[in-house]
Formats: sequence, C-alpha cells, structure tokens
Amino acid sequence: LSGQDSSVDSTQELDKPYDSTKLPFTGDGRVVRWVGHRMLPPSMEPLQVVFQVNSSFVCVQNLPSKKLAVPKTLVLHNLPGTTNAAGDDCSGMSAPPSTRPVVTQVSEVNILEMCRSGGEGQTRGEHAALCILEDPAQRGEVLVKPRAVKEKPAEIPVVQWRFETSIFAGFMRDFDAAERQCCDHDWEQSKLSSFFRDSATSEQIAAYVRSRYGQIMAAFHTVAFQGFTSTRSSIGVGMNAWRACLQEAAEPWLFSSDLQPADVDTIFVVSKVLASEKDQRRVLKALPESALSRFQFLEAFLRVAVRRFNVGREKGKSPLGAVEAFMEQSALGLNAVQLRRSVHQLVFTEDCCLAFRENRSVLEAAFAIYQHLCCYPGRQGRGLAFGAWLQLMHDIGVGCPEGFAMRNAGLAFALGKQLCIDEHASFQHMELSWPEFLVSLGAVVRLRDSFDADSFPDDVSEFVAKSMVIACKQENANAEQRQHSLQQLGDDTQQLKKIVEEIFQDADAADNGTMDRQEFVRYLSRPDVAQAVKSKGLSRGDLHLLFQAVDQDSSGDVTLEEFQDAFINMKVRQHESKYATEFMEKAFGKRVKLPVLQFQNFCLRLETKERFLAFGISNDELQQLVDDLSVERSVTGIEEITLPQVTSLFARLRDPYFRASRGVRYLLAIFHEAKSPGGDSLSR
Repeated sequence: LSGQDSSVDSTQELDKPYDSTKLPFTGDGRVVRWVGHRMLPPSMEPLQVVFQVNSSFVCVQNLPSKKLAVPKTLVLHNLPGTTNAAGDDCSGMSAPPSTRPVVTQVSEVNILEMCRSGGEGQTRGEHAALCILEDPAQRGEVLVKPRAVKEKPAEIPVVQWRFETSIFAGFMRDFDAAERQCCDHDWEQSKLSSFFRDSATSEQIAAYVRSRYGQIMAAFHTVAFQGFTSTRSSIGVGMNAWRACLQEAAEPWLFSSDLQPADVDTIFVVSKVLASEKDQRRVLKALPESALSRFQFLEAFLRVAVRRFNVGREKGKSPLGAVEAFMEQSALGLNAVQLRRSVHQLVFTEDCCLAFRENRSVLEAAFAIYQHLCCYPGRQGRGLAFGAWLQLMHDIGVGCPEGFAMRNAGLAFALGKQLCIDEHASFQHMELSWPEFLVSLGAVVRLRDSFDADSFPDDVSEFVAKSMVIACKQENANAEQRQHSLQQLGDDTQQLKKIVEEIFQDADAADNGTMDRQEFVRYLSRPDVAQAVKSKGLSRGDLHLLFQAVDQDSSGDVTLEEFQDAFINMKVRQHESKYATEFMEKAFGKRVKLPVLQFQNFCLRLETKERFLAFGISNDELQQLVDDLSVERSVTGIEEITLPQVTSLFARLRDPYFRASRGVRYLLAIFHEAKSPGGDSLSR
C-alpha cells in the first residue's frame, strides 16, 4: 500500500478502477490519495504489512506491530511527483528505472488479522465493501476480507435418455426368456407330448422350437390380427387364414404327394381338439370358438412339418429334421419378427418419447375415454380393449396417417402388445396397457405406405396431436348422443334397469355377483318370469341370444353391468326406430294383425322407402326387414304379424347381438326349402 500521508483511511475498494471524483479526506480536511499496487491474496492467516509513505517504509501506530528477527529487504515504488531515496525526480514515471532500484530493509511490521468479526458479516452477505471498518471511531481496527478466487461454474451433467425412466417404462420388451416361457406354456396345453410318442424326440423338438418361438408367435399374431374385427371374442387363425398362411410361407413346395390340401384341413380340425375338453374349456376362458389359438397353431404347424418331410419314415427325415427343414425353407414368421423389431427400435427412442410427452395430456384423455368402451366380461376399465381400439381407429379415420389401411388396425394392435405367456385364461392379451397404447400408435405410423424412418418422430408427433383431438371430440359427441337417447327414454330406462336388476338378483342363486347359464335358464323357465319378459316386448329366445352374445368368452358367467348394458342398448335401438314404427301403425290402422305378404308389399312401396330414408333407415335395411319376415314365415309358418313384432324386427336390424340369430334363421329357411316333404334331413 502506498500514499502521501500516514493517516490515510483505507476505505477505497482495491479491486475497482481509480475514481478521482471520490477522493478520501483526512481528519484535518486535507485531500489525500493512495494507490493499491498489490492485491491481498486469499488467506485466513495474519498478514505482515508495512506502509510506504513517500520514499520510506513505516508502521502505523494503531495496528499491532511485530519486531522481525531477521530484517526483510523491500524495493520502494516510485510515485509520480516524488523523489526516490537517491534524489532522482520520478515525475511522470510509470515505473522506477530498472537499472536503479531503491532497496531498503524493514525490521518492524504491522499485523493484520484477516476475516474476523466484520469479515464474518461479509460472508453472511451483510457488507459489500472489501475493506471493513468495524467502528469509524477506531480507524485502526481495519479488518480486510481476502478476495475469493472465482470458481469455475459447475457443469450441468448431461442426463442420458434411458428406457426405464421414459414414458414407455413398464413395457416388457421382447427377450429370449419370455419367448421360452411362452413356448413351454403352449407346449403343455397342446397334444404334442402325445403326438411325439418318444420322450427324447419330444424334448429335442421342444428345445428347437424354443429357440424359434418368437418367429412362430409373430406369424400367429400377424395372421390372427390381420383383418380381425370381433369386439367380443379372442383372436384365432381360421381355416382359410391357416391355409393361406402356409401357402404364403411355403409356396410352391408345400403340397406334394405326402401333403395334400385336404391334409392341411384335417390337421386344422385335429389340432383344434383339446387334450382334455371339459377341464381345459373351464380354465381356458378366452379360447376362440372356430379358430386356432396360439398353442393350437403351434401344434398344427408341427403336424404339417412332420407330415411334409417325415412321411414314409424310410425315405423321410427324422421328426426333428422335418421341423428344422420346414422352418428353414419356409422362414415362417421371419418378416413378422423383423417388422416388430423395426417398430420397437423406432418407437423406443428419445425423440419419440419427447413426441409422446409433448402430447401426453390429450393422449391420457383419449386413453381414459376409450378405456371404458367395448370391455370384455368382468374386465371393465382394466385396459383399452381391442373393440375400443377399432372404434378409436374408426373415429380418427380422417386423422390417420396417409396410406394407412384400416385392415392393418389389428396388426398395429399386435405390434404394440408385449408378449403374454398365457393368452387363453383371460382376455388380457386383447387389451392395451398405457405403454402398449403408445407403441401401437407408433405402429400405425410405421405401417403407412409413405413411411420414412428419418422423419418418424415428427410424423408420430403430428399424427398424435391431430388424431387424438379428433378422437376425443368424436367420442364425446357419441356419448352425448347416447345420453340424449337415454334421456328420451325417460322413466322407461330406470324401470328397465330395475327389472333387469331384479331378474339378475333372483337368478343369481349362488349370490356371487355373476349369473351363469344354468341359473339363467332355470330362472327363465318360471311362468311368472316368462310373463314379465313378454310384457316388455321380449321373448325368452331373445334373452337366450342376448345372454350368449354377452358371454362371448363362453365362461358361462355374466355380470349385472354387462347384462344391463345389453338391455339398455337394445332399448335404445328400439327407441331410435320409433318414428318408423309410428309410420308403420298407418299400415295396421285399427287392425291388430296384418298378413305378412301385405305388410311386405307395403314396405316395398316407393312412398314407404322415401319415408324410411327420412327416418334414417336405408333401402338395404328395409329390404333386410322384408327378407327377415320371409325367413320367419318359412321357418315358423306364420301368416300374420303384429305391430310389436314389427317393432322387435326393427330393433334387431341394427343390433349386432341378433346377427347370429338371423344367420341361423336363414339356414333354417334354406333347410326347409331344400328338404323333401316329410323329411328331416338333407343329402349331400
């Protein structure tokens, strides 16, 4: 430190530029100036200091001092307007001449205590000055906080994207162990252990199939879901799809003298038979009715392989060799596996995760809305059912990416599903969880004709942002329409719910919250129940068909909510046809019945068709009504029809529950028309 007077007040901050307009004053009013040539280093140790006044070093009297055992040698600084110890004029000199340094020795120094009291306040942010005077009256108590070295700002660590913390967390990705577990489960359910009588051969083939079961499952799901539209039953591979699958994979070498098309059909039928029909039907509640389930598909495939390459054991391959040859030559499911891996590799990225996160709110809203549609029996709200997925794809038809075919909606569903070990005990494999829902949406974008891998995340973001808004609006409109229809029904709805609840509670003899088929049939056989049902315009046959439609899983159990929903939907459809029914009353006039032929002629009149078009009933539906009457007349022999029967027929036109009934009636009509008079059977 240097200056022109030993009474200098050290209040100027040393690390700021010199400002001549802010000069310090001494006690007697003289203006003085000092210059800091050395900044105090950061230290918590006491400092030894001396002060240069003009051309000599001195100690101040109001600071602690210390005698040095060994004098220190110091170099004086030349100050402008002063002379050095040698008598040289240093005016205008910025630095002393390097050839003539002024050196002196110091044997006494002052002691500065660093960072005490005032410095502690500085640490707490109570002061901003570098030099702190604890007490202006005690000018000697100058406590200086050492200047802190500015630390380099800490670098924010880059967080790497991880699947486990992404929006897809919870999705079980494909891995070999899961495929092996699926294979072992399906092998146990099938009849393959008895088909390969030798246990060693059975184990060898099972071990080989485990290593390739991902391909077999991918082939099954691709064929089963492609074009599948049922909202109540489980997926399966029908006979035509089974034959087409083999021909596509093994054309042109599939059929030979050892394997004919008829053999493929026979193998389908044999594989469809369960090992223990009664026990497995009770446990496997999600088996498809007339198609191959996954374990049956495995059995049928292995039977075809052995038949093709192992017939005539002397010239053929061993059973294991036959299976290996068929797998290698057909490459069954290889393209399906590659497509599934492609979808997962594209979707499970940071960019796609960000695209879904940006639209999470509308995605969650759509998932919550459709989660309660088309639920499987006893599984309300457990996931987004396949029927709800199809409804979603239908609602966002205009929002689907360019080039996406609706027939691929089921395939997108399959690509988004994680592997399910047991596909037969419940309908879980027909429902999407939240992460599976996201992957299926990504599969929709992947399956479009104009797919571009480079723009995939952007395409997903655009598709989701547009289509989910459309879906939510559409389903809200559908819900409002259903609510409006229920409100128009008024008290009839509540009364119908009450009657259905009474029927359910009375029929539920076991009091377990479900009604099985035996309880239902036993209850409907009561005369008082039959009369009550008839008074509501329903027949016992209608109720039996309704029960069968609700119980699509063939479990024999129906919940109250499922049964009530089915009845309400039927009632709503009847209400939607009320205007057509009122118009039909004109045909009846005051008569209770009309001849069937007269009523059919009335329906086919041009005026009638135009009026029905105004009521929202197409000409095709009207023709369907006329055809249904013809079938009813052929089967039952009725010649007259009542107005309540007409109302029931109108309700059935748009009711999917009675499509099976209509088909059976057509078959009966054909049977009665083709059979010989008095006969009860038909020849080929």
